[in-house]
Amino acid sequence: MAGFALDVAHVLAGGLVLLSFVLLYQDRLYALLNTFALHAAVLALAVGWQAYVQDAPHLFITAGIALKSPEEQSEIMGRVFEFSDFAEDNDPHGEHDFGAFDVFGERIFWKIDYYDLDMNHGSPDPADPMVTTRVLTILLADEY
Repeated sequence: MAGFALDVAHVLAGGLVLLSFVLLYQDRLYALLNTFALHAAVLALAVGWQAYVQDAPHLFITAGIALKSPEEQSEIMGRVFEFSDFAEDNDPHGEHDFGAFDVFGERIFWKIDYYDLDMNHGSPDPADPMVTTRVLTILLADEY
């Protein structure tokens, strides 16, 4: 599976590079918007595939985070995983399921949502792991 997984990852990365070059040569606004939409779709597929390959299906990052450099992403992930500065302004309900911090001059949010096991609805009891799937989302504040 590892070889196939890497092949798919390379195809998606190549698709992003190709679409980036296509963006350079768009003269009409409609074509440019279509290319941006296709670029976003391929980016979403790449992030989803990366989560699948890394066996982390309940960690989601938004396009704003995905477009950061690997070094910036690593710093952001490290800050999220080590976060302990819960206060009224970044954890208004005192549940430790939301945090905010500044890095590289931008405000970063992270939040944990609680779904039922099918991930179709909210969990009936977020404190019970037998009926709850927790999902961590990391995003830029302006994407909220």
